[in-house]
Amino acid sequence: GLFPSLAGTLVVSLAMFITALILMQESVKMRKETFHYPSMYQEYFGPVGKWVATVANLVILYGSLVVYLSGATAIVIKVVDIPISRELIVLLFFLPLTAITIANPSKLLRFNALFVGLLIISFMAIVLMGEKFVKTEHFAHSEWGMLASALPIIVMAAYFHNVIPTISKQLDWNVKWIFIAVLITTVIGLIMNLLWIQIGIGVLPLQGDNGIIHALDNNLPATVPLGQDRKSTR
Repeated sequence: GLFPSLAGTLVVSLAMFITALILMQESVKMRKETFHYPSMYQEYFGPVGKWVATVANLVILYGSLVVYLSGATAIVIKVVDIPISRELIVLLFFLPLTAITIANPSKLLRFNALFVGLLIISFMAIVLMGEKFVKTEHFAHSEWGMLASALPIIVMAAYFHNVIPTISKQLDWNVKWIFIAVLITTVIGLIMNLLWIQIGIGVLPLQGDNGIIHALDNNLPATVPLGQDRKSTR
């Protein structure tokens, strides 16, 4: 429902902002180009802390990779409707991107602004198209008991902490500018998440083949029922 989702997103975003400031302070204090979270946890909690942080990083990064690959595959299969096997689609996404990333990361960074620009344009296009089909009566449904299971997804949607060491180094460990960067990042992420929640809940019905519950039961990203819903109403 809208209100539990908004409440969860606001609370998580505040928590992520506070933890980002703590990590920023640690990064600035150490002023090491090789600063990373396992080494920070080792300083405070010893070898156990280091390995807990290492495992947590692996879970987050591997989990993100799995989510993006499976989500992209689901979108191609369900929305674009290309007659290719799921395994081949995963490889078509994974292999070229991996090759580009490991070949020369410095060259990839030159196109970072272009990639971000394309992402923003794509996101705004989806939002502007979706706003026309928002039904305010969908906002009345609330199921607070489901919020706990949605919190890990909300956390990942608001997560940007892995780039804090890089930002700190690029800004010469200037606390003022790092703080501004973290604040802007948090606000932009919050706005995007709130817009996406409003679109997804406002457009999609709760029940039915293109409904939110059907997407949940079939492990589909919201873009799949959104695309199918627009196809069926044309």
